[in-house]
Amino acid sequence: MSTQTLIIIVMAVYLAGMIGIGLYGRKFAATFNDSITAAKQSTTIMIIGGAVGAHIGSGFVVGGAESGAIYGIAGAWYGIGCGISWLLVGVLVAKFFYRNRYLSLSDYFKTRYNDKSTRLIYSISTPLSYVAMFAGQILAGKAIFQAFGIDGNLSIIITALVVLFYASISGLWGAYMTSVIQVAVIVAGLIFALISMIIDGGFAAIQATLPATYFDPVPFSAETLVSLTIPTILAALFDQTAFQRTASAKSEKAAVRGHIYGGLLLIVMAIIPPLLGMYGIALFPDVDPASVFIDLIFYRFSPIFGAFLVAAIVSAIMSTCDGAFIGIATNIIHDIYQDMINPDASEKQLKVMQNILNVIVCIVSIGVALMFNNILSLLSMAYTILTSGCLVPFVGGLLWKRGTAKGALASAIAGIVCALLISFGFFTPPYSSVFSVLPAVIVYFAVSLLTQGKQA
Repeated sequence: MSTQTLIIIVMAVYLAGMIGIGLYGRKFAATFNDSITAAKQSTTIMIIGGAVGAHIGSGFVVGGAESGAIYGIAGAWYGIGCGISWLLVGVLVAKFFYRNRYLSLSDYFKTRYNDKSTRLIYSISTPLSYVAMFAGQILAGKAIFQAFGIDGNLSIIITALVVLFYASISGLWGAYMTSVIQVAVIVAGLIFALISMIIDGGFAAIQATLPATYFDPVPFSAETLVSLTIPTILAALFDQTAFQRTASAKSEKAAVRGHIYGGLLLIVMAIIPPLLGMYGIALFPDVDPASVFIDLIFYRFSPIFGAFLVAAIVSAIMSTCDGAFIGIATNIIHDIYQDMINPDASEKQLKVMQNILNVIVCIVSIGVALMFNNILSLLSMAYTILTSGCLVPFVGGLLWKRGTAKGALASAIAGIVCALLISFGFFTPPYSSVFSVLPAVIVYFAVSLLTQGKQA
């Protein structure tokens, strides 16, 4: 039986399982609030699955292998940054989110600043970044299917529709339960791939073939190290998925431990994709680093194991995408429509809006993925803008009691404008991935001091 046929069979069984979980989880999404909080039934295991799933997309697996082929062991830094981000959420803010039952940063801004403008910046920019993220994951899945001779467009449409189905009918509970399965598949796939590499004499091949720089933990500049880790760590502190995981937790302990354990798991797993990338480039020195993981599946692993690894990659993609539906619904329906426009909206109205919004998000994301060959710059810009606009008002509001709504709004505008200028090449400052936070901090303090006692 060919690898292609095995992949199709494995994926059919896997996707059917995801649909089954979605059908079972309908009782946990009976109301709109239940659908975006998992009926507050998330256990520590579910929080771990959601946290790891949010980060361990194709960028972590395939991208980690690519970085390993280019940089060596230092390719693990992005994954390590992902792990540190959830460790900090668990240690620093999970209790705060849980005790206040914040569903989003907009809820916090409402309590802290009581200002619609600041809340709108977050509630609008977050869905845009999620659409870009969803489209980016779909695009990665398309390339993987095409590499195995499978219709890429049809495959990603089917995969996206399955995610749409279980996320719509079982809400956040379905997203977390499927993430638990997906993360288990990813972790098992990577561990088995590492074992297979070791049995095949992979470490000897790496040591004999690759230069010493591949074993240097930091072979690049401090600025590159910062760009690989700090933006992800900073963004996690106010990440929409972090708010919803803590709000959905059964207990405060589950909210805290789930993020800490999830972060530790990511840090441990971060080293495996780069090692596989190093192994691949040692075996195939002329291969494009972006396809090194796929080449390993093609030429070094058995067809059955190769099919399992493809399922693991698709699991990574799905585990990142499912949270996008729930996050966007929370921002658009809970934060904007229910909180600012129609507080008396009926349950039926909210559920209908959620279903319609999910379909729109799915169609738009698929459309973007089919229209563009490379949206990594768009994805990067979306997250940079989100961090530049929201980090300082959030952290400043926590640490400085004199921060005002006008200071928060001015800070968000300053950070976003600076990020856009950098993204479009108007100037290139040092540490450009985090530079826009600096003017945001300055403006936050300056405007807040000038508007003391002038809050609306």
